Amino acid sequence: MGQPTRIPLLHTALHMPHDRLTVTSLDERDTDTGVAFTATLCLDGTPVGVIHNDGHGGATWLRHDDPDRFDQRDMRQFVLGCRYRHQPTDEETVLDRLVAEYDLTTRTAALPPRTTVARSVDVDGDYCGDVVTIASDAPDPLDTPAGHAALAIYLATVPTSPCCAGWQVWRYGAWHRVPPLIGLG
Repeated sequence: MGQPTRIPLLHTALHMPHDRLTVTSLDERDTDTGVAFTATLCLDGTPVGVIHNDGHGGATWLRHDDPDRFDQRDMRQFVLGCRYRHQPTDEETVLDRLVAEYDLTTRTAALPPRTTVARSVDVDGDYCGDVVTIASDAPDPLDTPAGHAALAIYLATVPTSPCCAGWQVWRYGAWHRVPPLIGLG
């Protein structure tokens, strides 16, 4: 018997058993130790709960607003069907990745022409939460070695979260690693 089919998300390493559960809105605010957020979780487009994180290093959690439609048992079943980096995962990881997916999908969809978005990533290539949008007068400055070098130099100056081990840039419908600066100085 084969493995069940899972749907990969575009911006995170999460694979889901179905795409009926999505985040449809996100409200973020800076705190003294991070970013707090609330996000609306929907099943088939209907709100069923709110995802919370207080931005102080605590857990991300779900408040079920419509337990007759989607309750803790349903969430457990969904999580059991998910894989993160091809491994079984937990509810907090699933919730965080659903929020990140919504955030990055919204950001990349809204890019004006001649604009690039870069995101910070950890050593495994997982999104750390830092995003930089860069506009250019050139048609595609990243098509040249000088453009790549200029981007890497600029990104080396951007403050990042502690987990940041590098950057990726959104190009041609996928995330691509920005090579680190080597031998400067």
